Amino acid sequence: HRQSSADLAQGSRCSPLLAFRRQSELWMDPALAPPSDCASAAAPAPDVAPATEDVGDAPALAVPVAVAAFSRSWAEAPAGVRPSEGEQSLRVVSLNILADCLTRGSDRPRQGPRPCPELFKEPDVGGVAYENGVKPDGPMNFTFRCPSDLLSWKRRWPMLKKLILDQEPDVIGLQELDLARECSFSSSKPGGLLRPGAAQGLVGHGKDVLRDLEEAGFDGVLARKKGPATDGVGLFWRRSRLQGYGSSMTWTLAGSVHVAVAQRLRLLPASGGDADICFMAVCTHFKAGLTPEIENFRARQADALMRCLSSHRDVLLMADLNAHPRPCTAPPPPGKEEVVTVEPKTYQMLTKSFRSTYAEVLEKESDFTCWGGLADKECRGTFDYVLMRGSMFEPRRVLLMPPAEEVLRIPDRLPNADYPSDHFLLSADISISATPAVAAATPSSVAEEEWTVVKRQRTD
Repeated sequence: HRQSSADLAQGSRCSPLLAFRRQSELWMDPALAPPSDCASAAAPAPDVAPATEDVGDAPALAVPVAVAAFSRSWAEAPAGVRPSEGEQSLRVVSLNILADCLTRGSDRPRQGPRPCPELFKEPDVGGVAYENGVKPDGPMNFTFRCPSDLLSWKRRWPMLKKLILDQEPDVIGLQELDLARECSFSSSKPGGLLRPGAAQGLVGHGKDVLRDLEEAGFDGVLARKKGPATDGVGLFWRRSRLQGYGSSMTWTLAGSVHVAVAQRLRLLPASGGDADICFMAVCTHFKAGLTPEIENFRARQADALMRCLSSHRDVLLMADLNAHPRPCTAPPPPGKEEVVTVEPKTYQMLTKSFRSTYAEVLEKESDFTCWGGLADKECRGTFDYVLMRGSMFEPRRVLLMPPAEEVLRIPDRLPNADYPSDHFLLSADISISATPAVAAATPSSVAEEEWTVVKRQRTD
């Protein structure tokens, strides 16, 4: 989708099994903050026979690497959108991989068919639907319907890895990347660097993700939430097409435990190309919860993120905002019976500055990107986004969500025996081109000395 047939015939496309190599340095701010609430390929994708996959330092286990054959097709941009001369295309993927600290599965026998909750019979409605429409008394239950033995990391990571790499992405944003407390990545000073090959010194799941994506040809940066939370976000780019430059950044959002990780990227010139195309890539994860109060808090997080990006003109943002783009239904507060409507303040705030790849191609956001099946309820919403800012970006096509009927045929919803997360993967092909003015000018997001480094690297 990004090269001519002549290029492909010459084998210039990067293989997903490139030899281990690192060109960039990874870093993370280990500083602590207040405690946390810790809170496919082109379709239809055929089933793949199980294979043996070696995960981490444990002995090789026979685990299935097939991903449920949800019917996922590509939607093209409106016919009036035509490619411009000299443009290149990037495939951008975003996925909440479901943090291991949240994978509490059921110990009960598998349940039979479950009908669609009344709340979700309208196609684009988001919210929380309790079984029988009744919210139980007592503490919230965050146990998934999926049996616990199907949710182990050793079983899920090979499936997640296949799901991601089958897309042949150029840029990857991962949320809920589980980074153990030992993976504070500290050095003698805050913001210590992870040196090339650092995956060998890590524990937790960050080690598996870094190692496997490095071997698949990616460089990247990680950032763990503040406080005792063990999950965080990761941003990766294919080193044969993109180059990181300058220091990566980790921003704390509105004084919370949630963070955004950002890295300036330079698109390597195509054959015969001469323009310097640079932009900022960002991955983030906002606070979870479907109440008006939490939505107001997410809006403050969005405001904080936009302040951090105020001097950056061209931005790609991969995010699990935990925010529905339309009014959604929240459970009634304690002692009340009426449901509460949550207005989409976060989405409205961000889309004043950013454009949504899915909304531009489909002329609306997806009906859902998450459909969690929990023991006593279902949570459905459009929480995940690939957003862009700047005239250099134009979305060309996006990978559609599967039909709701296919999800409803699975009693566990998500995650389930064949799909390893409660979120669907987002994938978008985005054209990127530099107008003469953009190519000739220094991006506002780049300090003069960093731009000099980029120009020197290009000359070398």
